This record gives sequence, C-alpha cells and structure tokens, in this order.
Amino acid sequence: MASAAESGYFPALDKCLDGSRLLLSWRTAFVGLTSPTAAERAEPTLERFLSDPETATRLGRAYNCFQARTPATNSSFETKTAAIHATPSSHAEYDIDQIKADALWLSENANIDEVSALRIAVVEWQWRLKAQLLETSAGEGGSSRSQPSDSSLFAPRSSILLGQPLAENGTSADFQSTEARRRRLFKTYLSDRRYLLKVSELVIRAGLLAEPSSDQPIESEQGRKTHHTDWIARTGKTILNARISGGGTSSRGQSFILECIEGLETRIAGLDQGSGFFQDDGERPDVESDWGSNLLVEMTHILQIILSIIESSDGILSAGIIVRWLSFASTYGFFDNFQPVSTYFLSLNTAYEEQQPFPTQQTLVPPLQSLVAIVSLAAIKLPLSLETIAEFTDSPVAPPSQEDEPFLFDPVAMETVTDMLTGAATECISTASPTVFAWGILLQALRETVLTRRDRQNRETIESLAEEDVSGTEEGDSSATESGSTWRSRRRSPPPDPSHQPDRFDQALDKIILMSDDEDPISYLAKSAVNGSRVFDIVSGLASRSYTPYSSEDHGQVGRSIRSILLGLVRSSLEMVEYLPEVVNAVLTITTGGETFWDFVDRPLKSIGLDPASIILLDDTVIGPKVLEVAFARFPYEQLPLLKLIRALGACGEFLDGSRNLFFTTLLQSMPTFTQALPIDFRSYETAREEENANQIVLSSDLRIFKPGKFETTSPMPSGGDEKALVAAGDINSGDGLTIPTGTIGRVIFEGDPLVVQWDYKYSGLKYLGRLLESNLRNSHLDLNSHEDENDKDTIAETVGVFSVLLTSTVKAGKTDETEYDTERLLAEASDGLDRNSDIISVIFDIFENELQSHQFQRDSSTSLDLLVNCLQFIFTLTSIMPGRVWPFLARSSLLEIDGRGGKIIAVIASSEIPSGNFPFLMGSIRLFEALVKDAVDHSVARRCASKGLKRFRSFDQLGTGVPDKIMAKVLLAYARPLMDVLESSGSWKFTVLEDGLDTSARILSTFNEILQCTYGIDDSAQLESKITSALAPAAEYLIDVFLSTSSNNLVTQSITKVLDDGLRTPLSTIFVGTMQLWTSRVRKALTFSRTLIFASNLLRLPTSHFERQLFETTAHLVRLYASHESYRLPTITLLDAVVQSAGSWKEDTPSLLGQIGSETAKTFLGVLSKLDKPLDDDELEIGIWNFLTSIVSNRQQWFAVYLLLGNAPRDSLRPSAKVPSGSNRTLLSLALGSFEKISEMPTKRALAILEFIALAEDHWSWAVSDLKKHPTFLKSLLSFIEGLKTNPRSNDMAQATSDCYKTRMAACIAEILAMYFHHSRQMGDISVAKDSLSRMRFYFENAVSVSGYNASLHANLRRNFEEKFPGCTLSNFKRTDLQRRQLGTGYFYDTELANAVLVYEKSWSGLRGPGLAEEVLRANVNLSIVQAQVSLLHGWKLLAIELSNTMPQDVGLQKILARTVNDCLIANTTTNLPENFFDNLIQVRSDFAFILMQRLAEARSKEPEVKGLLKSTWSAIRSSGTNFEIALAGGDAAQYRSLLKMLFLALRAHLDSDVAQNQATGLHSSAKLAPKSASPSEIMRMILEILDHILGRSFRDLASSIHDQPETSSPEDIALLTAILQASLQVPGIERSHSHLRNVVAESGTARVATTLFSWSDQLSISASSGPNSGDPIYGELAILFLLELSSVPLIAEQLAIGGILGHLSAANLMGYLRRGIHPIDRRSQRIYSIWTRGLLPLCLNLLSAIGPPISREISSFLNQFSAQLALCSRALNSKAIPSTEHPMAGSLTLAVVSEAHSLTLIDRILESFRTAGAGTGVLASEIPKLEGWDAAEVKENVDIWLQGRRLLRERIVPIGEREAELLKTNPTGGAAHGGCESRLEERIVVELNSIAGLMAD
Repeated sequence: MASAAESGYFPALDKCLDGSRLLLSWRTAFVGLTSPTAAERAEPTLERFLSDPETATRLGRAYNCFQARTPATNSSFETKTAAIHATPSSHAEYDIDQIKADALWLSENANIDEVSALRIAVVEWQWRLKAQLLETSAGEGGSSRSQPSDSSLFAPRSSILLGQPLAENGTSADFQSTEARRRRLFKTYLSDRRYLLKVSELVIRAGLLAEPSSDQPIESEQGRKTHHTDWIARTGKTILNARISGGGTSSRGQSFILECIEGLETRIAGLDQGSGFFQDDGERPDVESDWGSNLLVEMTHILQIILSIIESSDGILSAGIIVRWLSFASTYGFFDNFQPVSTYFLSLNTAYEEQQPFPTQQTLVPPLQSLVAIVSLAAIKLPLSLETIAEFTDSPVAPPSQEDEPFLFDPVAMETVTDMLTGAATECISTASPTVFAWGILLQALRETVLTRRDRQNRETIESLAEEDVSGTEEGDSSATESGSTWRSRRRSPPPDPSHQPDRFDQALDKIILMSDDEDPISYLAKSAVNGSRVFDIVSGLASRSYTPYSSEDHGQVGRSIRSILLGLVRSSLEMVEYLPEVVNAVLTITTGGETFWDFVDRPLKSIGLDPASIILLDDTVIGPKVLEVAFARFPYEQLPLLKLIRALGACGEFLDGSRNLFFTTLLQSMPTFTQALPIDFRSYETAREEENANQIVLSSDLRIFKPGKFETTSPMPSGGDEKALVAAGDINSGDGLTIPTGTIGRVIFEGDPLVVQWDYKYSGLKYLGRLLESNLRNSHLDLNSHEDENDKDTIAETVGVFSVLLTSTVKAGKTDETEYDTERLLAEASDGLDRNSDIISVIFDIFENELQSHQFQRDSSTSLDLLVNCLQFIFTLTSIMPGRVWPFLARSSLLEIDGRGGKIIAVIASSEIPSGNFPFLMGSIRLFEALVKDAVDHSVARRCASKGLKRFRSFDQLGTGVPDKIMAKVLLAYARPLMDVLESSGSWKFTVLEDGLDTSARILSTFNEILQCTYGIDDSAQLESKITSALAPAAEYLIDVFLSTSSNNLVTQSITKVLDDGLRTPLSTIFVGTMQLWTSRVRKALTFSRTLIFASNLLRLPTSHFERQLFETTAHLVRLYASHESYRLPTITLLDAVVQSAGSWKEDTPSLLGQIGSETAKTFLGVLSKLDKPLDDDELEIGIWNFLTSIVSNRQQWFAVYLLLGNAPRDSLRPSAKVPSGSNRTLLSLALGSFEKISEMPTKRALAILEFIALAEDHWSWAVSDLKKHPTFLKSLLSFIEGLKTNPRSNDMAQATSDCYKTRMAACIAEILAMYFHHSRQMGDISVAKDSLSRMRFYFENAVSVSGYNASLHANLRRNFEEKFPGCTLSNFKRTDLQRRQLGTGYFYDTELANAVLVYEKSWSGLRGPGLAEEVLRANVNLSIVQAQVSLLHGWKLLAIELSNTMPQDVGLQKILARTVNDCLIANTTTNLPENFFDNLIQVRSDFAFILMQRLAEARSKEPEVKGLLKSTWSAIRSSGTNFEIALAGGDAAQYRSLLKMLFLALRAHLDSDVAQNQATGLHSSAKLAPKSASPSEIMRMILEILDHILGRSFRDLASSIHDQPETSSPEDIALLTAILQASLQVPGIERSHSHLRNVVAESGTARVATTLFSWSDQLSISASSGPNSGDPIYGELAILFLLELSSVPLIAEQLAIGGILGHLSAANLMGYLRRGIHPIDRRSQRIYSIWTRGLLPLCLNLLSAIGPPISREISSFLNQFSAQLALCSRALNSKAIPSTEHPMAGSLTLAVVSEAHSLTLIDRILESFRTAGAGTGVLASEIPKLEGWDAAEVKENVDIWLQGRRLLRERIVPIGEREAELLKTNPTGGAAHGGCESRLEERIVVELNSIAGLMAD
C-alpha cells in the first residue's frame, strides 16, 4: 500500500512546498469534470487524482470525510511536517511554521484531523497569490477602472448562485495578516467540503449509471456525455464497491443511505449551533452566512447522492430505510417551512434576529425542499411497489426471511409510514404531498389486493364446504347426529390452511384501517393530496427546471430522472383520477421539464437514458388510452390540449415508423374521428339506434368543416368549442378533402345547445391545421388582434408551434434522403387544402407579418407574444430546410429596417418585453440571426455553383441557390444593427429569467465573432465581395466601424467590459451548474470576441481605436479575471497576448502594461502565471501563457519584461547596489530553462512555445543569455535533441508528419538560441562551447537549407480536383489570414473547419468509397506545415551559421561546412519547386544567406577546395536561372540576380593569388581524399571566359540600356558589381593567355562604345542627392570611366580603345567642362567630378601609356592640357604655406584625394619626360610631346618635401573626405618601417603617396 507521502491525494509535503507538485483542490476537480472547455484536456490528471485510493476513500465518505482529532492523527501530522519533509529556511518562499499553525487552528476550530487540515492549509498557501490578485488593489496603475459597477442586471439574482463577492481593494499588508489568512483558510475549508460532496455525487452517479438497473436502461456508448467517460464510471464503481458490499442487489446502498441521513442531521445541527469559528470576534455574520449557506449546499448534494442510490436500486427499500428517511423528513416538516436559523448565533447577536436567515441561505432552501420531496417520492418506488403488490394477488405474502425485508412486507413499518404521512396530509404540507399521494395509491392497491384475495378465499371456502357437505351425506345416516355436529363444526372452523391465514398485507391493512374511526385513512391520503395540497400542481412545479435548478446537469439526465419519478406517480394515479386539465398539465410539464423550444433545438434528438416523453409514447396501457387517446378523441373540439401534447411529445424523435416518419406525423396524417360543436342552425342529421339508446346520429347531407370566404367578424378563427367555425355543406361545393360526407355516423357526447358530436370521419390533421391557419389569415388581422377571446390566438400560436416542433424533429432525425423527403411531404400535406397560390409557409409568413403590423396598435405591454415567438421559431427551423424562402421574406418583412422601411423588432422588444422582463421574442430573434449567419456561411459555395431546376419545395442540394448575395447582405446588415443596440443597452435591463440575460449577450457576441471570423479570417483578398462569404461583408464592416472606431463611444466599449466585469462575479455554486456554465460561457465569448477585434484591427491596419485603448486600460481587470475562474484562463491569457501585441504596433509610444496594473499586481500575476497549467496539466493553457510572455519580451514592454526576467521590480533592478533576491532563480525565464531536462519527453507543442519564449527573450534582452550558464543541463539537452533528431518530410502518416513539423520548428528555435549563446560567449572571449558543439549539429548541415518537403503533385492534383468539383470556388478562398494564430498541423493553411461546413453538400468532399477532398486538404495543410517549419529551420540555421563564422572564422572544418551550406543554397534555389505566392522570398533569403557566408569565407581568405569549388556552383546557378539584367529588372527579380553576381565576385576572389595561397598551406588539414574534387585549371579558365563573355558581351549592355530606358529600376550598384567581377576575373592567374579572346569579345559587343556613351550621358542620368532643384550626382559617369579603366588594364583592349579614340570621346562629354574650369577636392558639390578625374581619367591615361607607350604620349599630353586649370589647381593644393581664411577656410588642408591626384600627375609627367628624353628612339620626337600646362613639378616637389619633413604639421592639416576616410582616420596604422610615426591609417596612406611622389621627383 502506498504511503501517505506517495499519495496522489496529498503528496510529500516538501514537493508541495517547493512548487514541484500542486495539490488538486476539490473545486479544481469539479471544474475539470464539468467545464466543457477543460474536461478533455484535463482528463489524464483528473483520472490519476480520482483513481488514487485515498481520494476514492474520501469520495466514498464525502458526507463525513474528515476524521475527528485524535492522538493518532496528531502523530501523523507531526510525521508529515517533520523537518526532513519541510526544512524551515529563511530563503524559502514558504513559512512552514505559519502553515502548521494555520493547520492546527483549522483542525481545532473545525474539529477535523490535523492532516486534512494541513492539506487545506497547503492548498490555501499554494493559491494565495491567486487570492491576493483577486483581493488586493487592482488600481495601482492609476488609469485602471475602479470596481465593477453593482448595477449589473445579474446582481439581484447572483446571490442565489453563491457568486464570489468582489473583494475590497486592500493593501498587501492587510492581505498577509493573520485574520485575513485564516478567513481565506475558512473559505477554503468550506469550499473543500462543498466541492468534495459534489464531485462525489458526480462520480457515484456515473458509476451507478454504468450498471444495469431495472428502473433505468443502461446508457449506450454513443449517448454518453463527453465528460462521463469510462474512467469516471470505473472510479464510481470502485467507490460503490468499497462502500456497498455484501447483501443482495435489493439492499445495496441501504447502509450508505443511513449514513447519508446521519450526515444530513449533522448539518442541520451545524446550522443551529453555528460554525464556531472566530468566536473571539463575536461570531461574525459574514462567517455565519457562509457557514450556513455551505451546509445547505452540502445537504443538497447529500440528497442528490441518496436519490442516485435509490434510483439505481433494483429492489424496494427496506423498512428500516423508509422509516428512517420519512422520520427524518417528517421531523422537519418535509422542509416545507424550513428556516436555516442559527439559534446560537442569534443568542450572541440579537441585532441580527430580524435578518435571519441570511439572504443567501434563504435562496438555497427551495432547491433543498424540492429534493426532499423527490427523494421521499423516489424512496417509495411506487411503480415497483405496485407491481410487487399485484404479484401477491393470488398468493399470500411469506413470513419475513431477512432483516432488510422490503417495507411492503413489514406491517409495523407500513403503519408507521401511514401515520407520518397522515400527519403531513392533515397539515397539507406541499413538499410531502407527492409522497402522500403515492402512499395513498399504494395503500389503495394494497387494499384491492387484500380484498380480492379475501373474496377469492371466501369463495373457495364456501365451495370447499359445499363439496364436503355432499360427501358426508353419501356416507349414510348411521351417525347422523355426530355427523351433523361434525359438519357444522367444520363449516365454522375449516381445516388449517396457511394460505387462508392473515398474511402481512392483511395485517398491514387491518392496522391502517384501524388508525381512524371517522374516515377511511386510505382515501383521506389521496383526497388530501389532490384536493388539499393540489398535488398535480406541485408535481408540475417539481418537474419544472425553475424549481429544480440542478436538473439540467449531465445534459438534462438528472432532470429526466426526476421527471421519470414524477411520471411514475402520475401514471399510477390515472387509475384513480379522470382526464382533467391538472393531469394533462402535469403530463405536459413532466414531458418538457420546463424545456423551451430552444432547449429542444440545442439538445440531441435522442437523449441519454429513457426520456419521459419516450416512456409516455411507449405506454399503450395507461397514459396512451387515458391521456393521448382522449386528447385525440376530443380534437378539434378541444384543440389546445392535443396541440400542447404534440408540441411536448413531438420533440421526442426516437420513435420512427417504417418510412422514417415521426410518431405524431403519422398520427396526424390519418385522424380517425372528428369531434365538433355543430352549428346552431344545423339540422341535417337523423337519429340512429334509438331503441338501443346509443345516442348516435347520421348525417343527411355533407358537412363542410370550413366555408369559403371570410368568417363572421364575431368569429375570426375556429377554436375549441366554437361552433361558428363549421358550416353546412350546402353552402359550398365539396372537393377540398375536409368535408364530412352524408351518412357519417356520429356519437353525441354533449346534448346541450349546440350539440357536441364525435364523427367517425377519417381526415388529415395536418391538412386541417393548415386550413385552420389559412382561415385565420383570411380574416382582418385587426379584427383578430382586437378579439377578446385569447384562446383563439393561443390556438393559432400552438398550431404554428406544432409545425415548428415537427419540422425540427424531422430535421434532427437525420440527414438521409428519406428524412428530407418527410420534411417536404409534411409541408406539402399541410399545404394541400390551401389556395393554389399559397402554401403553409406563406400562410405562416403572412400571419407573422400581420401580427407584427398589428402590434403597433396594441397599447397593453402585457399582450401575449406567443404567436410572434412561435412564428419566429418556425422561420428559424425553415432556415435550415428552405433558406430560399426565408431570405426574400425577411427582405420585405417589417421585422427589419431595410431601405427605410420596417424595424419592428426593436419596437416589440421595447414596448412588450422590457417592461415585463421576459424576452422570448428577443431570444427568438437572436436565434434566427444565428441561423441566418450559419446559412449564409454553410451554403455560400452551394450558391455559387450552378443551380438546378426549382421546385415548390427544394431538396437538400438546392438550398438557397437562388438568393442573391445582395439580398442576404442587406438582411444581415439590417439584423446586426438592432442587435448591436440590444448589446449596448441590455446591460441596464432586468431579466426575469437570469439565463435569458446571460444567453442574450453571449449569443450576440458569438454571432458577431462568427461574422468577423468568416469575413476576415479566410481569403486574404482585399476585395470582400470576392470572398465566398461576401454576404457577411456589410455586416462585418459595420461591426468594425462600430467597435473599432476612434471616437469615444463608451456604450460600445461598455457592452464588452460589463460582461468582463461580471466575470469577476463568477458563481461558485455547485447547485446551479447549468447557470454557472452559461455565465462562464458568456464571459469566454466576450474574451474571444475582444481578441478577434484586436486581431482584425491589426489585420486591416486600422488606427488605434477607442476600444483598444479602453481594453488596454482594463488590463488590471483582465489580470484579475484570469484568476477568478479556471475556464477563463486560456481566453484571458490569449486576449492579454493580443492586447500586448496590438499595443506594440501602435504608432505612438507604447503604453506600459506594468504602469496599468501596478508593480505589486504584476508581481502577483507573474507568480500566478508561474504555476503554468498546474495542477490540471493543461498543455493548451501553458502554451498560451508562454505565448503571452513571448509577446511581453518582444513588444516594447520593457519594464514588465524586466520584472518577468529578473523577478523583481524594475526600479530595484536598476539600482547599482541592488542585489538579486534569493528567489530570483524561480523567475519565469529560469522556470523555462529548467524545464528542458528531458526535452524528448515533453509535448512538442509545449516545448516549442517555451523555446520561442527563450529565443525572443535572449534576442531582445542580451543579458538574459547569462541565465543559460546557470542551467548547464539546458544547453546539453538542446544539443542532445539536435544530435538525435530525425525527421521524415515525406511521411504519409499525418500525425507523425505533424510531430516532425513541431520538432523541426524546435530545431529552428534551438538554432537561434545557440546563435545568441555563442555570440555572448564570443564577446566574453570563450569560443570553446561553439567548437565543442559543432560536431553535434549535423542535422542543420544536412536538412536546414533544402526545404524539400513541398509535395507539388499533392497540391496540383488537389487544386485541379477542387476547382472541378466546386467551379465557383478556389482553395485560396479558404486560406487562413492572420486574424487568428496559426498552428502547425491539419488546420495550418486552409480553414478545414469552415470548409467542412460549406462543402459537405458535395459527396466527393467526404469521399464516397475512400478518402475525399477533405482528407486531401488536411494533407495539404500538413505538407505546408512541413514547408513552413523547414523555412523556419533555414532562418534559424542562417543565424547560427553566421554567428559560427564570426566565432571561428579560421576553423577549417567550419569553413568546409559553410562552403557546403553555400553550395546547398545555390542548388536549392536552382531546383526549388515552391510556389511563389506561398514562399516568394525564400529564394532571396537563401541567396542572402549564401552571400553572407561567402563574405565570411572571403574575409577568412579560405583557400579550401570546397571554397574554390563554389565558383562552379555559383556560375551554374546563374546560368540555370536563365536571367540577365534586362529580364531581372523588368520582372522584379533584380535583388536575386544581384545576389548571385555578388556571390560570383566573392567566388572569383577565392581564386586570386592561388599559387601564393598554395605555398602557405600547411599539412594540418591537407587530407585531399576527404575534399571533393576541385575543378581543373582549364575548367576554371573556361568558366572565367564564360563569365567575361557574359559581363562584357551582354550584361553591361543590358544594364546601360536599362539605365537609359528605365532609370527608376536601375541601380548604380549594378555597374559597380559588374566592374568588380571584371576586375576579379582579370586578376585570376593565367587569364593573360586569353587577352586576345577578350579583345575580340569587347570589339564584337561594342562594350567600350556603350561605356563611352554612358559616360557622355551621365550628366543627364544623375541621381538626386538632395531636395534642391539643381542637385544631382553623375555617378554613372564615374562608374562608366571605372569600367573603361578595368578594360584598359588589358593591353590589347587598351590598344583597341586608343585606336577607337577613347580620349576624344571622353573629352567631348559635358562633364569635362567642370574639369576644364578646375575643381577643388574639398568642394563637396563637385566631389563626384573630382573622383572621375582622380580615380578614372588619370589612371586611364596611365594604362594607355603603359600599354601603347610613346605613340600615344602626344595624345595624352594634349588631352591633359585641356584641363590646365585643374593641373594648376593640383599644384597649388599641396602648398603647405597656405593659411585658411574666411574666403578659403580649407586652404592649406591636405586630403588623400589631392595627394593621389598629385601622385598620378607626377607619374604621367615623369613618363612623358622619359619619352622626350629618349627622343626619336621611341618613334616620337621630343618636340611632339607637349609639356603639361599648369603643372609645376618644382613647386610640387618643394611642398612634398615640406610635408614629409613636418609630420606634425601634416597630421594637423589632414582633412577626411567622406565616411570612409573618416573611418581611416580613426583606424590604427599598419606600422610599416617606410612610413613609421603615423598615428592613423589615413595619415599612413597619405605619407605613402607623398614618399612615392618624392621618389619619382628624385629620379
């Protein structure tokens, strides 16, 4: 047996206190079992908890689960709290001494064992932060709203739900006080008691329902509720087996019942004695109120347990049980006038005497009273008892054989019970009346059985004696005297016969008869119940949901059980009572249980267990003949009873005939009799069988049921008992099928005036009802509505209701062809007798419209709206069958305001419903709106497809195909407007039925949310009218305009925030579970709708709305809402996530979340969040929490992020002396890092969410990376995960593929985390971790680049098949947008939920014989998830690889990996098959990635074979792309093409100086056999020539043409790039052998001419550099001259340029005019021209001189002499003696450009001088070479010497030009020996140039 420390109920104390285990409170267990949102997700945790032996034990004794204090329990307590289990520590977050003290205080005051008290104390401690969040101040931020207003519409009735009160704002000190803590402990204790009993009741009932019972059939697996799973039933069985052992099945549970009764008595005593808590405070009234309320709730749950056990028992209760229970009940008067008053409290507080009982207690008494009445009735088991009595009609009752004999066989018990119930009957106790009545029925049956048996016994005795008399006479007369004496003796005393002796029935009857001398006690019981207590009215009340609020639990199963018990009473009573209105009303109420039409619509057609309606329909012996047959026989003379019965029983769709017709549909199609009141003047009949007094008549002429034309104004419509509805047949001709023919026999059932006759006439009831409605329509609607007889109107309303119910049942019975045909046939038959231009639908439409119109003339607000409501129900039902009839009707109806007409919906609500507080018309209108929205969505695709021929009634595949979208859009918009008004104003209305108020706003919000989701959640097209849901577009735009307006419309905002405020009052009741679930559902829908609005605002890029601002200001309330109820946590945290994301995108400064909620609240909130999904282990909730935290750290919430990551206040974190508290290791970041010890065992979705949080936290907060080092196992776990990761992107298993998606995304996040960690380590000087991790990253090397998961054939086939089946629709219509967060998997890309709803009409969607299109769409979603995950992996690997290249640039192994990655990127881009519309930027991402890596390899000067091999890959990628600049610039692919050219340039650089690099190679990494085979030199040269052909032959020409034709698409960078590639190619060793080839290429392509032309036009192609009108930058001139310069570096090409007169062409350009005037280098306006001169023209001249020599010297001199002013300016620019002045502030300054210019001119001058000196030997005369005009070599030499000698002066005069030179000025020099003493790299370069000039001058 497990020890206490191992118990799942109460684990080891140290685990509970250190946070590793959170105790599951009974409240949390109850929420998990009953909440539809959490039941499935929490199932594993709940199963483990409830299956624990200790838990099961406490559930089995929930009525007394706490032991009393004993020395043994104290010893267990001391052991549990020993230091070894919870060591006291000053650094711990808990105070063990305080917890122990609280436990002992609770144990003493509650008199419970110490260990149980300790568990309660630990629960209170673990959830103390949650309580603090709810109780302490929520307005720290200053801008938060105050407490929610108490003016909520639910305030008057919320107390009945035990709603949690809104705590007063208090301080943290108040909260931590001992008094406050123990007050919370007291509440926790009460909560545990209450919820333990409720969970016990739920589990026990589940266990009982899972076992066979004679009274109730076993549930089918299909009908079982979702949260009543098998494991709950097994748990219930375990508890029952432990508590109920031994004995026969008839006695099972009886001892359990006795113990429960004792528990009830204990609690009643507790009510009287008071709680005993806080006695020193004088018994505080709030404590006593909570105590008393809790005891009443506990008593209710105990009664529910008793009822469940009684119901499950297959035998009659024992005498001891029945006497014990009824003695208990009668002691307190069956709780009829029960007042829960504490005598002890009143004795201490006399001031509260008038206020007792407390209001909350008073409201809890009615449920308790109703349960006492039900349990008392159920205990008798009337049907079973009557059957048992009947079994002994022919045989005596045997003597007792066991102690627990059924009470029927115990005369003493029967007498005792009769005595108690007689007393109750005398006092007319209403709660006892059902039991009194049942007991009277039972005793009457007992008397009849006894009397019948006595009569039979007497007859048998007489017969026996007669036979003996005859036999004695035949023996002779020899002893006559003796014989006679013997005969007489035998006659008086027959022989002993056990069967003739009084049995226990006789004894019981005799005792009961003798109890009263005046009146028959048996008859008295029945009469008292029926006449005195009006038992049938009480039965109706008990059957109604309003009196038994818990009856809605388990989807109504509890209510059906209660109503079945009551039905047994009514059924048994029909032997004693006649067909009475009270009986019929009781049957009706039992059938419906207070269920409305909308409840019927919402519930399944077939309910769990046997529904009372099913029992009635199956009963052909009692209820059938005595109720249903009588109602049918009286129809239509009495119409309302039958119509109401059909409405009530027609909702039972479990009984279908062979043609799948509903039960009542079949009956109405053929009615056997017609009962009527004959017209007063009608005499066309004759009497029949007068001699037999048969009271029959025969028609002598046809009798028409309806006459043509309008009725008399005094009789607007036929109704029950209205003889004017019928006319003689002679007035009209027959033929409509509703004529009683001549000769029909009728029986007179009332001989008054007029006669009431029942005709033997078969007719169609449906046809009659149709004519009945039409006859009403033919009268003036004003006359109808002003008629005084409301029964007529009620009849019409009920008739419409019958059609609504029958249609709804037929639709719900199934969607087979037969069922749909039945719907059509039902409507057709009802329309059969109508006008040829009309049908039943148009008739009801007209009735509805007439009633709407007549409403404006009614001044009485109490006027019944039943007819309008029932018509709305009919229209609602018709919407799902024939929407094509509904839309046009609503478009012309006055219900809605369209085109300035109508708008009656608000008028009806305002005039009739708001004053009364009842809102059936509003509820019907909202439901109709829901149906319309659903139809607009569900049939959106069907309407786009070609419609088939129309029929009068359309089949399923033709629904609404003829309705234009414009009509639908108008109707929906017109409907949304009044409902928006309702939403805004309903907060101030008072709802009589609380559930109506909850449901109103919940459904409106839900429908509005559906409109927005279906409009903006799919299809990212900007044109709403092109979407499949275009009909919703106007309504959606209206909602966006209203809710997301920038104007301050507080009504709109308050319509949402009021609902959220009510969430803080969420009921804590375990009785009103249905209401509580509706309450929480309403709040969740408000949260969901708010989140949708925020996402819609972001999606549509709208300005920040007033709603968003208000929502942000109420974040303090949202934080509290998170803690107020378990079911709010997920929607609240997702809303907070959306709010933070939205605020982060505001254009103005992002408001501070921390400022809104306050630092203390923030700390408390983070403490609550740190518990994550515990204790229910809800993965979805935990993921939501991590997503919210991710948004915090990444959306400009700096202060909250600091609080989140450090665990203390920002102001404390920023203090230099602040120390991180010891508890900081429990921050959420630390919690996230510590959760990855076993990453492989974590759910992938949860792991991904945590990894995303860590990655973004480290990305936005670099200091957060340091926390990783505090968790060394974290990095090891990540690397181990990556090392062992294997995925299969081609897997056909969707579940496995989805799992692989998440694993791949996890790998991407891990890559980002590793990149940031390595970056941080590199900054700290530690690269060892990166080196050690490199070998474990093979997954990235092999899988991170390719993105190979895309299944092109799957998507192509799916697209083709889809468009073939749905020609008006494409897959993109179902593409999800960013309106909601996407999740990888089957719903990732396409909205499959919506697709299933709108495409289900096409059979190929679901598949005929195999998988359909639906499954293919799921596969497509999974496939796109795979691709998206791989894209994320690529991004992650990109960050990691780049960081690795920075961390270890010289690592040869890494260089090879990076080279492989580059190669993979190039190959992947070449072979990609991804569609551009899905992943349009992926190729560019890979190109950028490859380029960056190649840059890193180039910077590392890597000469590895893999790196050199990239040239081939790059060039292959360029060639295979088939792109050039012309195509790229025109098609928008320029960026991609530029990236390839950049990579080509870098790849070429790897081949420069290869010989030198080879000589420098060492043998450390010379394993040639491991490297791929590199290209041969000849192959490399071939590629170089191809590249040059590409550059020189086409690219440059295309680019120049583009610059002229489309300058806006061109970039100077492109020419610079081509120039760089040309330069690198010409520097590859061995290229000189191909110079002749290059010359031919240049000549053939005219490249030189193109470049010269570009230079000539460059002044007109200038790039604007500023906003000035005359500003321009002739950058293309510089680029063109630099390109020519590179060409001139090839001697053969230089010769060609000279021959072509290159200098003449250049000198003719407009730009040269600037040079002729002279340009100073420091003049920023002419720096580009100066750069052309220094970097282009002068070097070009040098290249020409070098290639051609003296023959071109004359041309060079002449060319330069054109710019003599510039030459002279250059000579003077080196003047060291110049002094700056106002006119020339830069005089005497020295720049690198000036020195370079001087160096070039010096070199040219010296070359020309050498040619002159050589003279004719060079082929040119010295006199032919003119000197450079304006160039003063001597002055230059003098100034150069001065600069070199005065280094300090030189350093001071240096002026940087441009950013590059400014950076050189800050850079340290290289320190060469020739130019030592320089202080910057810029100075160093100037000195080098000056030294070179000096050297040239010296030569």
